Amino acid sequence: MKKLKDKRLFENISSFLLVYLPRIRNKSDNTIISYRLALKLFIQFFEQAKNLDVFDLTTAMITRDSIVEFLDWLGSERNCSASTRNNRLSCLRTFYKYMVTHSDPSLSSMMNDIAEIRKTQIVKDQPPVILTEQEVALVLAAPDTSTRIGIRDRFYLTMMYDSGGRSDEILSLKLQNITITGKISKIHIVGKGGKSRMTPISEKATALMRHYLKIFHPAQDRSQYLFYIDRDNMKRKMSADNAARIMEKYERKVKQEHPELPHLHPHLWRHTRAQNLYSAGMPLPLVSEWLGHSNMETSLIYAHADVEMKRKAIEKATSGEHSLVEKELPRFMNDKDIIKQLYGII
Repeated sequence: MKKLKDKRLFENISSFLLVYLPRIRNKSDNTIISYRLALKLFIQFFEQAKNLDVFDLTTAMITRDSIVEFLDWLGSERNCSASTRNNRLSCLRTFYKYMVTHSDPSLSSMMNDIAEIRKTQIVKDQPPVILTEQEVALVLAAPDTSTRIGIRDRFYLTMMYDSGGRSDEILSLKLQNITITGKISKIHIVGKGGKSRMTPISEKATALMRHYLKIFHPAQDRSQYLFYIDRDNMKRKMSADNAARIMEKYERKVKQEHPELPHLHPHLWRHTRAQNLYSAGMPLPLVSEWLGHSNMETSLIYAHADVEMKRKAIEKATSGEHSLVEKELPRFMNDKDIIKQLYGII
């Protein structure tokens, strides 16, 4: 069995995520998820851009230059915004400082080099990247709905778009949060700060929901999570990593024929849904309420739609045509994934 070249590095990652952040720094679950994702993506960068086996990764490879390359990779390969890249940089800096103070003080000189990396300047008032109507249809049509997993994946992606919810809001839904009345439904979402809202779900998404519930929730246990994974004969809440793998799977599939497709991530669906609602004539205060924004100014980024875009969208919205979901995302375990799971990265 292949051994880790730098086992101490992965031990540091594990203790950082599982002990230091939650117990010493008392960080929230969402904050820890952000750190975990940053480290996971950094390792993924070495695997994909450097063609490096995860077993061969060492602390010495974490340098100012490799982090700068990583940030460039996030922008070019994953279309990450400046704020997202800055967040990933902050996470890596915190982790490296942890290694210096808790594991190896000799790394302090490199920590100073990493501290010199300048954050990307954020250009304010820029409209968010969104999917076109065709791109939404391509992604939602990508899952093979002749399979059980394909049915789940299509419904998950549809819910991400249709609801405009944040990733954890959708993954935290339980059957008790869903109300189906005839051909339509609504979901009770608990958002940031415990603020709750009711979100209507379209007729076509509701039809997919009925089919999904029949297959994945035949017992109709209302205490169960809507999206779950089976592990040790127990249904557990689907993790953000599982959800990310679903999006990565269909991003790769669609990009084979449509390489211009933006990188799929939860907020891309949220931005797309919000922009489409606003462009179709929904007032900005209502868009803000739909998204669960505590301040309407947060929703102003969607006010960039040009007149022609709004004109066409309103024509479609008032034509009686409902094209919301005309067309329509497991665990992939290998030795590398097991290593990452053991050390708390996934």
